[in-house]
Amino acid sequence: MERLTLLLLTREIIFLQECMQFLPDKMKLSPSQTNSLRTVLRILEKRVDEINALCDSKERAGLLYSIKNTLSDQQIKQLKQKVTRVKTIIEELTTQLKLEKEETDIRRLIESYLSASWEDLYSTTSKGLRAYGVVDASVKVELDPLLERLIKLLLSMIHLLEVKNDSKSL
Repeated sequence: MERLTLLLLTREIIFLQECMQFLPDKMKLSPSQTNSLRTVLRILEKRVDEINALCDSKERAGLLYSIKNTLSDQQIKQLKQKVTRVKTIIEELTTQLKLEKEETDIRRLIESYLSASWEDLYSTTSKGLRAYGVVDASVKVELDPLLERLIKLLLSMIHLLEVKNDSKSL
């Protein structure tokens, strides 16, 4: 897995470096093309930032997941160097093309996480699970009420975010 990550990141860096060699001083991109490139570069930047953060962490765990850092010190060093190179190329492209920075309100980010989770939970109720085969009657009686509680909790969190507040303390 670590070798695959290194290989993919290395290929992405090489591709970006090759692209940089052929960029004319005054590249002509349509607004749609510029927006598409900005979006892809923003996603790439977020991903390499996450890779950097993962390299710095030893372990993350929840109730249903565990992420263990099995990378060697050498792999971490190389990944971090390549992340720096990727970010340098992104910076060059951003400067050359005058790409605008997107500011995301944390409220919107949390709301998007909650909304996606609400949809995911709803699709795992007894109705949604029918897509995977016959659902035992006990699922509707036992699982659906628990999922409904989770859904209501997520909806209350979304509602909490809808209330704009000048003060950060509640």
